[in-house]
Amino acid sequence: MSMLYGLRRSCLLLILAWGVLAGPARAEDGMTLPRQVVLEGARNFRDMGGYATTDGRHVKFGRLYRSDNLSRLSVADWDRLRQLGLVTVVDFRTAEEVAATPPEVPADISLLPLPIGLAGLNIEDFRQRVSEGRLDASMLGVSYSAIAFSAADRYRRWFEFLLAHPDRVSVFHCTSGKDRTGLAAALFLSALGVPRETVLQDFTASNRFLHDGIEATLARVRANPKLAGNEELLRRLLGVERSQMEQTFTDIEQRYGSVDAYLTRALGVGPAQRERLRTIYLER
Repeated sequence: MSMLYGLRRSCLLLILAWGVLAGPARAEDGMTLPRQVVLEGARNFRDMGGYATTDGRHVKFGRLYRSDNLSRLSVADWDRLRQLGLVTVVDFRTAEEVAATPPEVPADISLLPLPIGLAGLNIEDFRQRVSEGRLDASMLGVSYSAIAFSAADRYRRWFEFLLAHPDRVSVFHCTSGKDRTGLAAALFLSALGVPRETVLQDFTASNRFLHDGIEATLARVRANPKLAGNEELLRRLLGVERSQMEQTFTDIEQRYGSVDAYLTRALGVGPAQRERLRTIYLER
């Protein structure tokens, strides 16, 4: 279990310890998917729209967004999100993360906390390991299966929210917008009938959007001689690997038989709910 949680825990704490998220990301071509929303205070904020499904339809733009931490958004950023019609923020961060970087969601935008825990995590111990350069490959997780299985009730509540509020524009996020948020996005796109390859491409796109922040963090830690030789491991901890989500799907299929069966039995998103989601989020 601790092995499976490793990457998620590690990247979170490196972010908290080194402050990787400040500043804007590079702008992306508006026709490139996923479509980034360029903000001053978040790097990995993007539209879930545009992807083709297996039946030839496309996910609507401007209905659902995913992001990294929103606690550093500027007044101009929130104005931009209001222009996009955003009315609800879904926060997957734990109480510990929220205390470290409290959300400053404007009063006219609702907040739905759905914390996904980091079981057995000791932040101070991990920070000590980072400062002393005691890093090793065991900190890399091989999949997100532990999250999929242990946090199913939180993901269930998120899908219930999406189904109950078909006209509400929302964003879901965690700290870096790639692990808990990445799994949520993968489940959402799978429920809509987006092909597995496209789902995996959306997942790994976080590496592109977080690239500048990761490199800035690495430049910072190079000044610490205790971290010498750990640069590649740090880069992997702060990014995502395709194999992690591939293994997650494999683990889900081994336990439930299929991703659809997991959606039905663990999340309450059965055939009727999936069809309702497609009515809400797909272009006709």
